[in-house]
Amino acid sequence: GGLEAAYRVDTIADNVTTTYTDNIQNEIVLSLGIEAPTDREEPPAARGVCHYYGRLIAWSSAEYPNKLFWTPAGRFYYFRSEDEMPVGDFYEHILACSEISGSLYIFKERSVWRLVGDPDNRNLELVTTEIGLPSEKAIALGRVVIPYLSRKGVYGFNGDRPEKYSEMIDPLFNGEGVVTGTGDVLESINLQHLEKAVLEVSDNFLFISMPGGAATANSQTAICDLRTLDWVHMDLGFTAMSQEGVSGAYVVAVGPDLFYMENGQTDDGNPIPFTWQSSFKTFGAPDNDKQLFEYRIRHTLGAQTMSVKLLINEDVLGTPITLAAALTGNGETRLPVNLTTKEDGLLVRSASILLEADLTAEIEIEEIAASFFVHPRKTLNYVTEVLNELQNSVWEARQIQVEVDAGAANLSLILRTDGAAAGDISTVETLAHTVTGTVGRRTIPKMLTDIRVGRLWQGSVQSTAELRGYSFQVEMRRVPVYLEGAKSQYFETGIISLGG
Repeated sequence: GGLEAAYRVDTIADNVTTTYTDNIQNEIVLSLGIEAPTDREEPPAARGVCHYYGRLIAWSSAEYPNKLFWTPAGRFYYFRSEDEMPVGDFYEHILACSEISGSLYIFKERSVWRLVGDPDNRNLELVTTEIGLPSEKAIALGRVVIPYLSRKGVYGFNGDRPEKYSEMIDPLFNGEGVVTGTGDVLESINLQHLEKAVLEVSDNFLFISMPGGAATANSQTAICDLRTLDWVHMDLGFTAMSQEGVSGAYVVAVGPDLFYMENGQTDDGNPIPFTWQSSFKTFGAPDNDKQLFEYRIRHTLGAQTMSVKLLINEDVLGTPITLAAALTGNGETRLPVNLTTKEDGLLVRSASILLEADLTAEIEIEEIAASFFVHPRKTLNYVTEVLNELQNSVWEARQIQVEVDAGAANLSLILRTDGAAAGDISTVETLAHTVTGTVGRRTIPKMLTDIRVGRLWQGSVQSTAELRGYSFQVEMRRVPVYLEGAKSQYFETGIISLGG
């Protein structure tokens, strides 16, 4: 007696049959100072655990779905009732936690929270209400940028804001399929069973196994190259995936069975099918048609062969155009897109390259480049900018010349100028021209009905049918140069507005 707490006084080998008599004096017990803790609680039946700030963090028990729990610093083997706190709304479950840049990020069903510093300080902040997880498996934790899946797409979260990864496959979230290879359709996601989806990252590739179409379990796996955000897929679904460390094995589960994803270059001695497709490229002009002439591919294939195919105008279900049936060797290969008349090219709005091969060794595709020309946008009329570089002199115009791509249409070719005296420009000539025949780029020269004089010049073309306008030229010479044999010059001004 005489002690205010319980202390450890000795260690016995057999605590079942040994009778122990305590004859140790209280002074000795106090000098040993091994006090038995009395504040240890049962660990929470939590949804998950992680390591943070020298503590074990647990979250979301059945009784407290919005609570965070932690152990004392450096003591991972017990919890205390005072070391816990609620995070946000009680009915919004905590689904996952992960450390990013020294803070603990808490992912809930409709929000993300941040715990800054030591949990004992309870410095909790709301980060966003724009991110939510369908389940605890819809996130790949433990990285500087955390990939996650939501009902709106696939994102990467860096602790500040999300970056979208899934633009190429966004139709999946709207009930549409996406083609990532010849005839291979990645089915739309069954959003009613999105909680089954699982994510993992291995060697800069993000794997997302999900239920497709009417499937209620994971039936397909989309794979994103995190360096380029290009996507491919496989028709296999996994119930769990895990990368065992940086250089460890990649393990997947199908029901109760576990499998290693092989890193070899063959499948038990058989070639491995390879398919890669780029996103549809609009070459910086999404509203304009392009004349696509050729692709140049720098490659290291060795003795391997690879087919190169072209898909155009977002037509993911159409038959691709074969540019090369068996590309092989090392170096740069030029592939024309119009195999009949190479110099004419192919008129496209957008284009995607598809590569396919059966491989038994590594290959490298260093670069894929396109040669193309952007056509002007189709319109019913176009107007040039005002040509004012000549305003220090008076010029006289005798002829105009326009270059257009038009089918059957009636054109009005309009010339405006300010006259001999400086002032506002006005219409001085309107010439009619009828285009017949098929669509094609052509030059139309027109003599003016009279010599027109001015310092500032502007032209426009109006059409009864859509056309492309390439140029509007005015043949002029300086006034008063009337020397016999004086040569006229053409001046051109760029198109600045389109209408219709």
